[in-house]
Amino acid sequence: MISKILFALERGFSIMRTNHRFVLVGVLVFVFPLLFVLLTQSFFDTAYNNVNTSEKRRVGLLHDSLAQLLLSREETAGLSTFIGAILKDNPDITKIRVVEETADGLQILAANDTKLLHTYEDSVELYRSAGAAENQSFIYEFALDNVRTWQAFRRVDVPGQSTFYIFSEHSFSSLDSVFAARQQQSYLGLTFILIFILLLTYWLTRQVNWHARYLALEAELKERDLLNDSVIHEFRTPLTVIKGYASLLTEDATLSSTVHTHATSIKTSADRLILLVNDFLEVARLSSGRLALEKKEIEVSTLITRILADMQSLAVAKQLECRFETTKRPVFLMTDEKRFTQVLTNLISNAIKYTDKGTVTVMLAQRKNNTTIRIKDTGRGISAADQKRLFTPFVRVGAADSSTVVGSGLGMWITKQIIDRLGGTISVESIEGVGTHVILTIKG
Repeated sequence: MISKILFALERGFSIMRTNHRFVLVGVLVFVFPLLFVLLTQSFFDTAYNNVNTSEKRRVGLLHDSLAQLLLSREETAGLSTFIGAILKDNPDITKIRVVEETADGLQILAANDTKLLHTYEDSVELYRSAGAAENQSFIYEFALDNVRTWQAFRRVDVPGQSTFYIFSEHSFSSLDSVFAARQQQSYLGLTFILIFILLLTYWLTRQVNWHARYLALEAELKERDLLNDSVIHEFRTPLTVIKGYASLLTEDATLSSTVHTHATSIKTSADRLILLVNDFLEVARLSSGRLALEKKEIEVSTLITRILADMQSLAVAKQLECRFETTKRPVFLMTDEKRFTQVLTNLISNAIKYTDKGTVTVMLAQRKNNTTIRIKDTGRGISAADQKRLFTPFVRVGAADSSTVVGSGLGMWITKQIIDRLGGTISVESIEGVGTHVILTIKG
């Protein structure tokens, strides 16, 4: 058990050395309770001293009142009445006696216990020694049955009569109980504060551990991204070489038809691999947050016209009609031209790929600081179930046949990520067997 405690303390100090924020927590855990205890004890000591001073003054006032009655030659009945009133208003006073010194001894003239009237006190020496100083109360402090108790005496000389002694006993059980309760509440509050600080310390420890794990994971992910980038870049060089030689073979008229067929297959496979490598590079940039954006003002109509011209050969090969509908006035947009071109090229290319007959229409409109581009086709359409998975990586929808349609299944995911970073949105409206509308909305 002791070894476990020592191990825990050693581990705690080790954490504090490596994480300076725990120094403050350590101060809170150790110094704050100590200061609290010292200040609380100092407060209670001061309170006790003030209460004692106040109680001694009260004893003095009580004795002064009784002495004044004696000096005014008050009858014994008057003293008893006064004593009864005093005891009624001061429950902490347990005994009051007025004693007269006679030749036979100290006779009790008035007392809270009427049975003691006209009897004689046994503790003669105690009265005389305690009341040696005239007109000044003398207090004995002691514990009676574990209760703090005072016994106070005063000697009163009445001219022309005799010497009297006033005796009172005060029990502070109620007052001390209140103090003890307040002290207990204070330390109970300190206990709750300590528990809170310990829980806070535990939470901070977990936070530091999570932060350390996060940093380790972040470093691991960076290393993984660097490795992926290196591997993908290494793939591009031999693939480009393979594609180049395959193109040369397909253009060589001296080779047999069988060799031409094989060379064409090699070139097609190389194209697919290069497409995959490019998509993987794009995914790595997006995932690691290394996609750089350089926004500037562009004229959207001109950009779309150029993209459609580049795609014209694909549309002609499938006997499709490409249309562009736009407003008469120019539409300007603040965006990254390269990435915006990549998005539109991918979407228009998809529309042509998945349309076997009919038209592909691009509609451009600008209203209330929003630029909307709608790409419509009369192709195969996308089912409701596939629309939910359209922007999921490595998913190809719309009954795509991998043997006829080249793709990695990452295009729409990449497109959505770029559009999000450009501050726009993308949505799809489609009916299976009728066609698809892809809607881009960008502020500006």
